[in-house]
Order: sequence, then C-alpha cells, then structure tokens
Amino acid sequence: MKERRIFIVAGEASGDKHAANLIRAMKTVMPGVRLEGLGGEDMQQAGCDLRADLVSVAVMGFIQVVGKLPFFRKLFSETVEYLKQTRPDALVLVDYPGFNLRLAAAAKKLGVTVAYYISPQVWAWRPGRIHKIARLVDKMIVILPFEEELYKKVNVDVTYVGHPLLDSFSESRLDPDFLAGIDVPDPSALIGLLPGSRRQEIVAVLPALVETARIIAKQTPQARFLIPCSSRGNMELIESITANSGVSMKLLLGKVYEVANACRCCIVGSGTATLEVAWFLTPLVVVYRTGYLAWLFGRKLLRVPHISLINILAGREIVPEMLQRRMRPELLAAKVAELSRDGEERRVMIEGLKSVRDKMGTPGASLRAAEAVRELIERQTPAAANAALPEQRFVTADGR
Repeated sequence: MKERRIFIVAGEASGDKHAANLIRAMKTVMPGVRLEGLGGEDMQQAGCDLRADLVSVAVMGFIQVVGKLPFFRKLFSETVEYLKQTRPDALVLVDYPGFNLRLAAAAKKLGVTVAYYISPQVWAWRPGRIHKIARLVDKMIVILPFEEELYKKVNVDVTYVGHPLLDSFSESRLDPDFLAGIDVPDPSALIGLLPGSRRQEIVAVLPALVETARIIAKQTPQARFLIPCSSRGNMELIESITANSGVSMKLLLGKVYEVANACRCCIVGSGTATLEVAWFLTPLVVVYRTGYLAWLFGRKLLRVPHISLINILAGREIVPEMLQRRMRPELLAAKVAELSRDGEERRVMIEGLKSVRDKMGTPGASLRAAEAVRELIERQTPAAANAALPEQRFVTADGR
C-alpha cells in the first residue's frame, strides 16, 4: 500500500495543541502515515516532522504583522515549493486564516487536496470569505454546531466534529496536589488572571489586570492571584510585568485547568481560554484590548454582538465583556467581587456556563476529524491524482 503523506499547518498555541491531537488521531486511523508541517512544540512531540516553528512567531495586529512580513514571505514560498515537489496526499490547515487561506489557494493551483480544520470565524467578521473558502477547500471540518449549516448553504463538503477542547478535558488529569503545591492560606479567595498566550495580548492586557489585583487585594487582603503561562518565554514576560506589583501573584507554567478549577473567579483574555474556564463552571470576566484604529476597523467588520466564544455559543450574554475603555481596573475589581460572592449573579452565570458546556458536543472531535481526512484522501481516484500533476514532456531516444 502506498505510504500516506499529510502536510499540516498550525500557527498559534491553541492551534498547535489541536493539531497535535489531530496528528495522534491520524496515526490511529491511518497507521504508517507520514506527517510533516509547520507548527509548534506540541505538533513535534505528537510525531510531526516540523519544517519550521510557526507558533513561536505568531503575531496579531497590523504593525506586528508588517514587521514579520519578510519571514512569512520566505516561509510561504518555501512551503509552496515543498508542496510542489513532494505532492502530499492532503494539506490539512488548522485555523490561522491569514496564512492558511493563502496557502490553500497555492495548493489548489498545484492540485493538492485541501482539508481545513477549525473554520475561520466567517460568522463573526468578513462573512464574504466563505465563498473564497468554498472555492479553495475540498473538505471543511468545523467545531461549532452552527458552522455546519453555514457551509452547507454554499455547497461545501463539511463535517461537524464537536469541539477539540473536550478531548483535552477528557484525557487530562488534574494535579491532586495542586493546592498544596501553591501553598495558599485561603483557597476560596483564589483569583485567576489569564491575559492570553500571545505576547501582544499579554502586553496589552496584563498591566490592567495587575492594577485590578491591587484593588482587590486592598478590599480582600486574603486574596491570592494565579497566572498560568503557556510557555517559558511568556512566563519571563509576565514576570517582568508583575515583578513590582506589590501583590501576591503565583506564576505557573501550564496548569490552566488546575487554575480554572481552583479559582473562585477568573479574568480571561478573549479566546479559547474562556471556554477552558467555562468548562469548570468558574465565573469569569472576559477582557480584550487592542490599538484604537485596529479596534475601529474590527468593529466595522464584526457581524456578531459579542466577541466571547461563550456568549456566541449561548446566543446571549452569559459572561460580561470588558473591552477597550471598559477594561478599567476599578470596574473589573467590582465585577470580580460580585461574581465571587454567593448570590443570584453567580448562580445565574454558572447555570449559563452549564448550558454552553452542553453545546460543545462530546469528546472524540480529534478522532472524528482524522476520519474525515482519511475518507477525503480515500475518495481521490488515480485519475484525479494524475490530473493534478503538472504536464511533463517525455523525450524519446532520438531526442524528439
């Protein structure tokens, strides 16, 4: 049997984790498959032959992207050339639409089959992209229930698999000695601070969270603050911002689930971490801040009333969103105090988080996604594969 070869691309910390789980699942449903790609440490540990670390240079914002353009252009052209030379059975793209949609277009020209796992948020902004995706992608694998119908309407071959976070939840085991290890006098006064996994997010959000912690500590002296860090590099950055806070802050490498489970309330940067905290039914406040011009531009493009995945899944406001100018320490501290107290507001939020958790599907998303990729590859006929190859000129013995 011909060796199956798959090239997979993820460009951010969350995508790296989901891609790693997908890689492990593909090894189960396609024994002997060869996996190469662009991504991060998690993909590499899962058994992917990593051609470049795309996760460590993940950027957001116009100015940051412009500064990295030479790197991305070089990596893009090298990747396209590699796809041209190696002709994988499938290119699997994981989220990261700025890079991955361009790569999908290049792969389409080469005749390489394209599967896209974790859809760009076409339902939130730039909905017209869905027609571009329909032209470029052979298989869409989505993780939110309402996305399936969106793609069916534009005749895209789509499969809904559920949210891959549930795989992480079902496979992970909380550290039973976590609280003993962090040595806090009053576990009921723990507050989680999760500013995000990208450096730009941390720089934009964390100073306000530090000031919030100061206010809370004055009002509740027994309060202690936990900050899970997604990488050692982020831990160093966070340490530099919190060093002179004057507040008891414990920095932890990883341990997001332990923090979400142990804390009375969390302040969380908008993104996947909000769903991670929600899974443990821990009340939270969602925060977000970016440059003024970027915010104005983004708000014009947004097509949904909320930015939090929790509220989007619920179809209503479950958790407060403290965005831009509303992300003020005194407002954040007041909201955390309200949610930390036993009462109606806390009870209603926990009930809302339960409803969102129910909408996230069931464990097994990674395995179902891997099956979808396998079925896509098996549908390819030899004729279709040959048609994708560039025209070749054969020279006879006499030179004609």
